[in-house]
Amino acid sequence: MFREITDEKDAVVVKERVSLKLGVTRYLRRYPKRPVVFTSFEGEYLGRIVGGAFSSRERLAKWLNLPSDGVSRGLSELLNRRGEARVVEGSEHKIYGPDAVERLPIPTYYPTDGGPYLTASIVSAEAPEGWTNLSFHRMMLLAPYEEGRLVVRVVPRHLHRIYHENLEAGEETPIAVSVGVGPWLLVAAATSLPWGDSEMGYAAALKEAAGRGPLEVVKNAGYPPYPKEAEIVLLGKLLEERAPEGPFVDITSTIDHSGMEGQPVFQVEKVLLREVPHFHALLPAGSEHYLLMGLPREVMILKSVASSVAGVKDVRLTEGGAGWLHAVISIRKRKEGEGKNAILAAFAGHPSLKHVVVVDEDIDISKSEEVEWAIATRMQADRDLIIIKGARGSTLDPSAGETTAKMGLDATAPLKDRERFSRVKLEGE
Repeated sequence: MFREITDEKDAVVVKERVSLKLGVTRYLRRYPKRPVVFTSFEGEYLGRIVGGAFSSRERLAKWLNLPSDGVSRGLSELLNRRGEARVVEGSEHKIYGPDAVERLPIPTYYPTDGGPYLTASIVSAEAPEGWTNLSFHRMMLLAPYEEGRLVVRVVPRHLHRIYHENLEAGEETPIAVSVGVGPWLLVAAATSLPWGDSEMGYAAALKEAAGRGPLEVVKNAGYPPYPKEAEIVLLGKLLEERAPEGPFVDITSTIDHSGMEGQPVFQVEKVLLREVPHFHALLPAGSEHYLLMGLPREVMILKSVASSVAGVKDVRLTEGGAGWLHAVISIRKRKEGEGKNAILAAFAGHPSLKHVVVVDEDIDISKSEEVEWAIATRMQADRDLIIIKGARGSTLDPSAGETTAKMGLDATAPLKDRERFSRVKLEGE
C-alpha cells in the first residue's frame, strides 16, 4: 500500500542522483507538505525513497477515511476499537542476509547526526505474556555497515520493559522492524496503549474502518509477526550489548544527546525486501514527524479533556510547538471555569505538554491568527493565566531542566455579555 502514495497527484518525483548525506533533507524541506519520491542516488542502493508520505492532515485523513477537519476526533472515536490481524502464510518479500542493510538507501538527515538513520521504523516485539507490542524507534546504522548492526533508541516504555524482562531471564529480544507501511500502522505504533493491549489490534481496527480490508501479518519462526504490507522488514535480535546512539536532531529541531550513554544494539539476521522496495524517510522535525508523532497525543488530550469538560470540540498540537509542546483546544463553554478545567486535563492527557491555549468553538484552531485574536480580546493575564512550576516535562525541550514550568491560557469569552466578545460580520459571511 505504501508505494501507492507515489501516485498522489501532488507527489514530487526527483530523478536526479541525490546524495544520501543531507541531499534527501534538502528536498524534503523544499516541499514540506508534499510526498517526495527519490529514484536515483549517488552510489548503488536498492529501491526508492519516499518522504513526506503523510505530511498533511488532508492526505492522512483521506487514507484513514476520516474528515480532514476532524482527524483527531475521528481517531478518538476509534481508540477503543480492536480488530483481528489475520496471519497469512508467506510474504511477497525476497530474503537477503544482514549485509543487505548497507544496500538500503538510509539517509543522514543533518550534519550533526551520528550516522545514517531509520526514522519511520516500527518495531514488533512479543511480551512474555504473548501479546505483540508495536512502537516507533529511531535506529542509527553502525559502521562497518555490512555487518547489519544498528543501535536503537529505547525509552522507558513497553519495548524497554520487554527488553529488560528478557535480559533478566538471560534472553535476547527477537524483533521485526517494518519500514514502509500504511497510516493505520503508523498511527497505532505512535499510540501509547496500556500494557497488554496490542497496537496490532488497534491498527487492524483502523484499517478496517478505513475500508482497506483486513490487516495481514506474517510470522517467521523465532520472530514476532510483522505486517505483510511492509516494503522492508528487518528480522533480528536486540542484544545485551550497548553502543552510543546519536547525536540526533529530534522533533524540536535541536540536537538530542540522550542516547549517547548507550542504547541496545540490534543485530539484523534477515532482510526482507519487496521488488523495488520503497524506503520511508521521515524527516526529523518535518511536517510528517509533527503529524505522526503529535496526532495520537491529540487523541489522548481530547479524551482527557472530555472527561472533565462535556463541550470539548477539537484539539490541535501546533507546528510552532513542534507538534509536541504546544496545544490549542476549542470548547463549547457552558459554565465559568471550564476553560481552566480543560487546561489541567490537557496537561494530564499529554505530560510532555508545555503550553496550552483554550478558546471558544467560534475560533478556528488551525489558524494561528484566530487563536492569537482570542488571546488578545478575551484573556486577561491576572485572571486567565495558569502557571504550574516544577512539573514533569519533555526531555525534547532544550530549555527544561529536571522539571519544567507549564503555562495555560484561558482565552474563552465570559458567558455574560458574550456579544461584546464576538467579531462583527457582514450578512452572508
